[in-house]
Amino acid sequence: MYCIVNPPQEGEPSYDLFIKEKTAILQSLKKRALLVEETFNGMKGIKCNAVAGGMYAFPRLALPEKAIEKAKSLGQAPDFFYAMQLLESTGIFVVPGSGFGQVPGTYHF
Repeated sequence: MYCIVNPPQEGEPSYDLFIKEKTAILQSLKKRALLVEETFNGMKGIKCNAVAGGMYAFPRLALPEKAIEKAKSLGQAPDFFYAMQLLESTGIFVVPGSGFGQVPGTYHF
């Protein structure tokens, strides 16, 4: 834990390697965050804000009214219904946004 809170300082033997590795990691994360954002925004019915400050996206779903009605008839939040349908049909797991709190009438994962 010491090396995390007290990284190498300029002039120390490992400083240049530390900066090189840190820069490469941050650039890689930035590239992947942009890829996630662009991929989601290229999908019909999904809108994703820029991913910044973390490794998580919170894309907004434009669910058809029929899907919303079906979810409600089952006693499920519409984004939970979507997440379960996605899991069952593709094996892809997402966490429904309703578990985090969201503006009423909006759906995320």
